Amino acid sequence: ILAMATLPSYDLNNPYELDESLLSYLSGYDVNSEEYQKKKSELLYTMWSNKAISETYEPGSTFKIITSAMGLETGVVTPTDPFTCSGAYVVGGVTIHCHKRTGHGSLNFAGGLQQSCNPTLMQVALKLGREKFYNYFEAFGYGEKTGIDVPGEVSGIYSSYKDFGNVSLAVYSFGQTFKTTPIQQLRAIASIANGGYLVTPHFLAQITDDSGNVIESYEAEPVRQ
Repeated sequence: ILAMATLPSYDLNNPYELDESLLSYLSGYDVNSEEYQKKKSELLYTMWSNKAISETYEPGSTFKIITSAMGLETGVVTPTDPFTCSGAYVVGGVTIHCHKRTGHGSLNFAGGLQQSCNPTLMQVALKLGREKFYNYFEAFGYGEKTGIDVPGEVSGIYSSYKDFGNVSLAVYSFGQTFKTTPIQQLRAIASIANGGYLVTPHFLAQITDDSGNVIESYEAEPVRQ
C-alpha cells in the first residue's frame, strides 16, 4: 500500500480535536451535558476509524470486473457474444432493472461491460450458475479478511451458499446486496491485473536498522491463483 486516506481526517498531534466538518453535529447540545460528551465520543471514533479496512459498502458496478473475469475465464462468454437489454431482466419472477431504464438495445458483451449494463452481467452470472459463481466469489477473497498488517480489519457481509438463490446470483453480478471493504475490493481487482494472483496487502515493504540492514521484509506472496 503506497497511500491510504480517509475523510474527515484528523491531526495526529491533536487526536481529540474534532475536524471542522464534524462540529456541526454537536450544535444544539449543552457542552456540559452527558449527551454532548457521548455524541462527541461517537464522532471521535468515527473520525479515527480507518474506513478503508473497517467499514463495509456495496461495491456496485465495480464488481462487474469480477463477474466479467469469471465469465471469460470459464468460457461462458466471449467479448463478441450478443446480448439484448430492454431495461430490465426477470429472474425467478423478480424484475431487476438496468441503470438505463429504457435499455441499451442490442450489444455484444464488450459493449455491455462498457455501458455497465446490468442485464448483460446478470445473464453471464446465470450462465455460470450458483456453484461456480460462489466458488469464484470466495476465491477472489470475498469470504475472508485480507490479512493487511494493521488492526481493525472487518469481514464482508454476504449470503451463505444455502441462501444464495438465482435472484441473489443476479444482483451479486453487479455488486449489490452484499458488502465488502474497500481494501478487499481493491485486492480482488488487483488480482485480475496481475495474472489472477491474490496477494496479502502490506503497508511495510521492509524494516531496516540504523545502518540500513534489512531486519525483516514483507513479500507479496500469492495466497492463491
